[in-house]
Amino acid sequence: MIVSRLNKRLEVLGRRLMALMPGLWTDTPALFVLSTGRTGTETLARLLDLHHSIDAYHEPHPQLLVERKQARLEVYVQPEKYRRIFSESRSTPIWKSGRRGKLYAETSARLTFFAPIISQLMPNAKFVYMHRHPGDVVRSGMRRGWYVDHPADYARIEPGPQEEAYHCWRSWGAFEKICWYWDAYNRFALDFLDSMSADRVFIMPCQMLYQGTDIGLLFDFIGLDKPDDEKIGEILSHRYNSQLESEFPKFGDWDSEMKQTLYMIAGDTMRRLGYPLV
Repeated sequence: MIVSRLNKRLEVLGRRLMALMPGLWTDTPALFVLSTGRTGTETLARLLDLHHSIDAYHEPHPQLLVERKQARLEVYVQPEKYRRIFSESRSTPIWKSGRRGKLYAETSARLTFFAPIISQLMPNAKFVYMHRHPGDVVRSGMRRGWYVDHPADYARIEPGPQEEAYHCWRSWGAFEKICWYWDAYNRFALDFLDSMSADRVFIMPCQMLYQGTDIGLLFDFIGLDKPDDEKIGEILSHRYNSQLESEFPKFGDWDSEMKQTLYMIAGDTMRRLGYPLV
């Protein structure tokens, strides 16, 4: 009981110190993921957690749902606000990992729009950018009822008044909105990565994860040995957080109007990522 109370007091002290003294973040290594979600982030967390030197989390609390929605529009104009939100919400787990001599890794897509302040606050943090073909992400979102009746829609990103999509939003259906969602996430991530040095960024198409190719390169990037291949194979043989059965056609079965709508909304970002417009 005494040890438990002492640990809690140490955690509170660590959280306060890291929140109030930004210098304590300077030498702390960590790993964060940029993603739309629906790209295998839970699988990645399980892979990372195989390593004894990594504390990997998929969607830790607080999840910052509303905050991420606002951060997309405000993080560059109100960096202090989002630096404070991030440090107050993540100081304890990051501090605890460091105290145990482990690397804190978070694969939640919800920190994507916090990346600019994380990179400044934590100069030793690295970023993995996971992306997936827009047709697959749109299909997944449609099957889950995004922008229609999903319980998390209140916190899903929407365009701001300064964006062209803002003037179309009310007339758009869920399909167009999810096309925009894919574009907004990936455009933000790509623009952020353009400002980063190559040694802090690892680009990981979701096929690389699902096919198990070049997993060793990911751990090389982190600076750790790759875990046992058999254990990696066990994780990759499962589909975590997989989609429940619901009807919506695969991208190859979309009609020309659907594809043209996607290209109109997200074509520029698709080109940047090398996805063909066919």
